[in-house]
Amino acid sequence: MNTRHHAIPAHISDAALEWLVRLNSNNLSEQQEQAFFAWLEESPLHQVAYLEAEQLWQRGEVLARVQRRTTRWPTFAWPILVTACVLVLALVLVPLINNPADELYQTAIGEQKKIRLEDGSTIELNTDSRVRVSFSRDQRVVNLEQGEVFFEVKKNAGKPFNVFTPSGQIRVVGTRFSVRQLQGDALVRVQEGTVALGAVPSAQGTFVAGSLLTANQQQTLAAAISGESPQALDTASALAWRKRMLVFNGQSLAAVVDELQRYFPVIIELENTKLADIRVTAVIRLQDLRTTLSTLESSLGLRVEYDDANQKAVLRLKAE
Repeated sequence: MNTRHHAIPAHISDAALEWLVRLNSNNLSEQQEQAFFAWLEESPLHQVAYLEAEQLWQRGEVLARVQRRTTRWPTFAWPILVTACVLVLALVLVPLINNPADELYQTAIGEQKKIRLEDGSTIELNTDSRVRVSFSRDQRVVNLEQGEVFFEVKKNAGKPFNVFTPSGQIRVVGTRFSVRQLQGDALVRVQEGTVALGAVPSAQGTFVAGSLLTANQQQTLAAAISGESPQALDTASALAWRKRMLVFNGQSLAAVVDELQRYFPVIIELENTKLADIRVTAVIRLQDLRTTLSTLESSLGLRVEYDDANQKAVLRLKAE
């Protein structure tokens, strides 16, 4: 869903602000936190309103917004408002000094690795990937430097999870999704939950969601920032690499070879351009190179010639 042109009703904005204050009061019960997530998932507008409330909080504008709305807030909300005032003043007057050390995780070509982070979240690095993880008291940050990573984010309503790439930012509270670095862009695929995509804010700016993705949707950051609509996604096929498989459904042989090239430190070539447009429907297991390419040999009537000295494999049509 694109959120750029959706106005948020006042009652939803008020509810988001109330939830944000409760979440930062440090005495939220587990039942209340579950109620928050239930509210968050009721509507994409709730997601947008919560992100907007976060931006107010970061700019120290929550107090001013609360003052303008006190005539509409019930008596029971006053303790919450007092807590909000104290927390805002603390943010303004007593900033926390946090210099968390980065943790670097990376994989070689063909390698995959699953890592459990300190908050209980997990990240799965696909082939030839590199990330830097930085957690502090009030934020969880991952910088994707190259490759592809699947995230299973532990829910923490008071500490959003942010993924930064050279082309934009992804923000979630708790969900399952992947990010793949492309040439000059990044592709986000969502398996579960809701993921906000947007541009990386300037030093004084705040994150603004250009698009919200829900389960079985995908979008590049460039498309999200420009206001385009998300695309439907077959997550079982798109994320099959997590089970050491690649699923192709009508892609060209040229595209298949490009994808396989990510997993093997050898050159994979087609004998001629005529082979490039052959359509491939196959499930390929990622094993050793010869076993993996044998699937293409049998399903497409090809033969593979290996040049071990030059680290090369050439796909040719079988001789009649």
